[in-house]
Amino acid sequence: MITCFEQQGRFLVLPRGSLLPLKELLDGLGVRLELTDERIDGAELDVRFTGELTDAQAEAAREMLTHELGVLCAPPGIGKTVIAAHLIAARRRSTLVMVHSRPLLEQWIQRMSRSSIWSPRKSG
Repeated sequence: MITCFEQQGRFLVLPRGSLLPLKELLDGLGVRLELTDERIDGAELDVRFTGELTDAQAEAAREMLTHELGVLCAPPGIGKTVIAAHLIAARRRSTLVMVHSRPLLEQWIQRMSRSSIWSPRKSG
């Protein structure tokens, strides 16, 4: 059962991660799916990751990179921001980061700005 959707006229807008279960459900019912994917790829970034990952961080990053979508859930202090910086650099795409508090926003800005973690490359 999909309970989190938005209806826009004749269309349903579904949350990320629900496409595969929806396809399976509709296939089982013999219903043809007409899909319009309106996601954007974001802007290409010319950046590189200059930090170092711990073994656990590297493993998490490798696993995350095997998926188009994902949620990284880890305890405080594991280095989620560092892993995210690595993922952004590996995918080389602009990324929307949403946090729920000012201190977390400031942490992101500080960690992403530090040259030891995130460093823009010069084009050309």
